[in-house]
Amino acid sequence: MTPHHQATKSSLNTRLREQVCDTCTTRPPVELFDCRPFARMVLGSNVIVRYLDGWALCSACAGLVRSRSWQALITRVVNRTRHTLGVPNAAIRAELTDLFNHLDQHLTGQSTPLDGAQ
Repeated sequence: MTPHHQATKSSLNTRLREQVCDTCTTRPPVELFDCRPFARMVLGSNVIVRYLDGWALCSACAGLVRSRSWQALITRVVNRTRHTLGVPNAAIRAELTDLFNHLDQHLTGQSTPLDGAQ
């Protein structure tokens, strides 16, 4: 790895650590899960969303993804976001089930701790 590449990777890790978890919005994400690109249609719409890179996850969500505990992850996300989304729980659960099914199929099995993660 070249020094330039190391600096780029370090700055990416720093930026990711300043963000929120890609699933539940908890701060900070501690692990980046590699994922092959995929696209899916948002349920009940004509909107296609493309997911092009890895998912930065907090410690709790990372553990659930690692163990493939998708229903527990859905419950965690619903409990953390239901007040802000203004969408019925059943609709949120259906959308998350579809999203996480796609995620499960596209995870590479590789993950990287983000700088500063414990």
